[in-house]
Amino acid sequence: AIETLLCYLELHPHHWLELLATTYTHCRLNCPGGPAQLQALAHRCPPLAVCLAQRLPEDPGQGSSSVKFDMVKLVDSMGWELASVRRALCQLQWDHEPRTGVRRGTGVLVEFSELAFHLRSPGDLTAEEKDQICDFLYGRVQARERQALARLRRTFQAFHSVAFPSCGPCLEQQDEERSTRLKDLLGRYFEEEEGQEPGGMEDAQGPEPGQARVSALQDWEDQVRCDIRQFLSLRPEEKFSSRAVARIFHGIGSPCYPAQVYGQDRRFWRKYLHLSFHALVGLATEELLRVAR
Repeated sequence: AIETLLCYLELHPHHWLELLATTYTHCRLNCPGGPAQLQALAHRCPPLAVCLAQRLPEDPGQGSSSVKFDMVKLVDSMGWELASVRRALCQLQWDHEPRTGVRRGTGVLVEFSELAFHLRSPGDLTAEEKDQICDFLYGRVQARERQALARLRRTFQAFHSVAFPSCGPCLEQQDEERSTRLKDLLGRYFEEEEGQEPGGMEDAQGPEPGQARVSALQDWEDQVRCDIRQFLSLRPEEKFSSRAVARIFHGIGSPCYPAQVYGQDRRFWRKYLHLSFHALVGLATEELLRVAR
């Protein structure tokens, strides 16, 4: 999901960012020759020398034969490119024989860890530009969600239009007409999707099912707000988003808020399935803003 949002920003006409290949953020260097070898390597590797210099206040004795550091923090402080720093660190594993020039291993172990996204983005965005980015992402995600729901409803209607009430008629005789009609419906479904713009399919499908339940929210609004405030007060250490709160009230688990944990509290889990999901998101947003004041 995060990579999808980053791709949306990359494809934006303003080119808010440039998404690069994923990279590792941390490096661990282990020298079998001890501290002397580590210091010798620092003389021919500027990134390692800077890293050791930054660690001097923490390790005045310089008695360690290994070092682990944050490469992103290092390159950011020096204005270097992450790829060139990683290349220089990898070259520490090899050396050349002074006489013959033959490449040989130094025994140094260089390990990279903690894979992360890598991107370029202007760091001086104004508050108005940040709001524009948030509005753009929210609108794009909402349009994609409506499009996916419309496609799901269209698929259901296609199969429902050719379905039999039971399996009996299918066993007695094959209905070639229904089979041909289903193939035609599915063919048109995929042909129309090729040129379909996001958010365009739901117009022919009518309102979303959840929209019919918005009117019922008026009768439940006070109770929902009370439950949201109670839920947030019981878990003050968590940083909930409005969408996460709505997912819990609809009984939809996520990696951050798994059903195995939050589903045990039946006071909130799946309590408001009869209410619109987007309406719950709106109420949760208002309550979160009120708590943050």
